[in-house]
Formats: sequence, structure tokens, C-alpha cells
Amino acid sequence: MSTPGTALQTLDDERNSVVAYINRLKPQLALALPKHMTPDRMARIVLTSIRKTPKLLSCRKESLAAAILTAAQLGLEIDGTEASLVPYGTECTLIPGYRGLVKLMWQSGMVESISMEVVREGDGFTYTKGDDEKITHIPGDPASKGWPRDAKGQPLDDEDREITHAYAIVTIKGGGRVRKVMRRSELEALRLKMASKQRNPQTSTWNTNFAEMCQKTVIRRVAKLVPSSSERAIFLNAAVKLDEEAERGEHQEMFLVPPQIEAGASPALDDLTEKLADKTLSTGLAERLSGPATEPAPTSGPLPAAQSSAPDSGVIPFDGPECAGCGKNSPDCDAQDNEGRAWHSNCKRVVEIAERSAKAKAGK
Repeated sequence: MSTPGTALQTLDDERNSVVAYINRLKPQLALALPKHMTPDRMARIVLTSIRKTPKLLSCRKESLAAAILTAAQLGLEIDGTEASLVPYGTECTLIPGYRGLVKLMWQSGMVESISMEVVREGDGFTYTKGDDEKITHIPGDPASKGWPRDAKGQPLDDEDREITHAYAIVTIKGGGRVRKVMRRSELEALRLKMASKQRNPQTSTWNTNFAEMCQKTVIRRVAKLVPSSSERAIFLNAAVKLDEEAERGEHQEMFLVPPQIEAGASPALDDLTEKLADKTLSTGLAERLSGPATEPAPTSGPLPAAQSSAPDSGVIPFDGPECAGCGKNSPDCDAQDNEGRAWHSNCKRVVEIAERSAKAKAGK
């Protein structure tokens, strides 16, 4: 029979085990994080999230690591605003917040301005569709007759007014705007749909912070309309995809699946780079990264394409640009570098990691 003392000891043991595991992730975090973020800071933020949500201790460590490293690659802090770690049984889910989506939208380099608002009862609001789309939102005045009041005739507080619409407007660099407006009925339908897929609907952000989820929903839908021709837009698209998978209750395809970390092991940068290269499923790219550790991976010319032993399927190959990494062409070869060469996002990311690893070794 378990006693309160043994239960607390078990919880402490689990927490210490996860803390040690996250500390062993730091070499990988150093490779995945953008330059302005440090692995120590990321580890502290993650541990704070775990203290706030102890159920994360029950998640598989590989699942937890995948979510942490994915957030690191996207450059999102897991602080509950840019992104959150949410446990679903033994799986850890990474949920980008609306501030995280806005951050990635700015970093995509494709937008000039972003605005998102909820419209409440008592506000003036009109929306015109067609060739000359226009949104007009006039905030209400508590002194006006249209401002909602309580049973005693007193004006309601601003945040107590019912939400009627939510909208987002994004100005694209080079001209043009994209807009999205959603009515309360649409937002309520989405809240009910998502609640039916959640294990604990009452603690869902849709119920605890409805206004925030309304803003997040419209900004996410606008984000899908932002041009994806820049390198950083890949991260915005990945975050939108993760968020949609989480809301639908589906298995998330993490941006980077981390290599297995054995208990007590501290993987070397060589081993990490090799395993990351294997994740691209490209023999040519793996061969490129297997060169001397002190030499950065070359940055010009395509790599030799991987040889396949599979029989000819009769499928007509995609006629598009070849990836500067693996040499293959496919519809998802849509990332570009400063020289205008096409890349698969995974191939480009592995080469970047290899180069950073080589530079780190050269500096030692």
C-alpha cells in the first residue's frame, strides 16, 4: 500500500530523472536553437513548465525530448505564451501559442504589419468582402446606450462583454493584405468540436481563455495565406501544422525527431550529427556530413542523389528544382538559401547543424 511519503518520493525520483534527462539534451539544444537563445535558458523554461504541469513527468522521455527540440528549432520559448507542453497520457504535445505564431510571422520576413482583435458587444463592426475588402472596427464607449449593462443597469467591464467576432489583418511586404473574420457561431462550433477531442475539456484553453483562442484561431488561418517563399516561413508553416494536429487530437509530426538518448549517456556532436543526417533518409546527404569534423560542409553544388534499390513504380518524377542538399526534386523542395538554390527543409537544416557543429569544434 502506497503512503503519502512514498508517493512524494516517487514524484521526486521522477522529477530528478527528467531534470537529468533535460540536462543531457543541452548539446542537442545548442545545435537546434537559434543564436539568440541559449540551451541553459531553454532548459530552465522547460523545467518551470514541468513544475507548473507535473503530469508532464508521466510522458515518455522521447516524446518530451521531441517536443522540446521541435520548439528549439522553431525558436519558441515554452513559457505558456509562445508555446506550451501539454501531456496527453504518455505523449507530450507541443502547442504553439498565438504569440508564438505572431513571432514566427514577423520572423518570416514576409509581413509589414499584423493586427488581431476580438469584437465585443457594444462595438461598431462591419466587414465587406469582394474586390474591395474592408474591415471597420469602432470600439464601444461605456457611456453610450449600446454598451451592455448588468441587471442593475451598470455598464459591464470591458472583458465581461460577449465576443461577437474575431479578426486578423496582415499586410504583406511588397503590397497586399490578407484578412480573416470569424463570427461567434463559427468560434463556438470550433470550441465544441475541440472539446469533444480533449481528454479534459474543462481545462482546455478554449474554456479558460476564450478570447485568446479566438485571436489565435484567426491569426493561424491568416498565417496559412502568408507567402512561404522565405527560409523562415518554413518554421511558421511547421508551427501552424503542429497546432492544427494538436487541435484535431492527431499524432504530431515533430519538425525534428531526436535520436534516442541512453540513460547516463552524453552523445558527442559527431554522433548527433550522424543521426540527424540519417533522419533525412538521404544517402547522399549522410555521405556529405561524414567528412572531417573540422571542415564545414560545402555550401555549393548539389549532393549526389541517393541510389534506390526499389523497382520502377512507373510514377512520373516531379519536374521541379533539385535540392542543393540531396540532389532530388520533389514538390516540397521549397526552401531557398541566399544564393537562390532550392532545398528540402530537412536537408537544409541538417547541413546548418553540421556547419554549426564544425565551427564549434574548430573554436575549441
